[in-house]
Amino acid sequence: MKRDEALGIIERNEGAPQPAEVRMYNCKDSINLLLQFLDGEMSPEDTQHLREHLRGCSPCVDFLRTYRATPGLC
Repeated sequence: MKRDEALGIIERNEGAPQPAEVRMYNCKDSINLLLQFLDGEMSPEDTQHLREHLRGCSPCVDFLRTYRATPGLC
């Protein structure tokens, strides 16, 4: 299983990407948005930008995995 699929961050060919505005999140942006991402509170555009960052950034994917697991440790 791919790491992306295990975390639920892979896009499933839901149509062509929109070329209008390109925004790439950096690691700090991504970390700051994880709670909104996990709670489903991000716009579709912001979700797409975050997913794009996560596809190419294994440290952020590792952080996401840890972030998701934390509530189960308490």
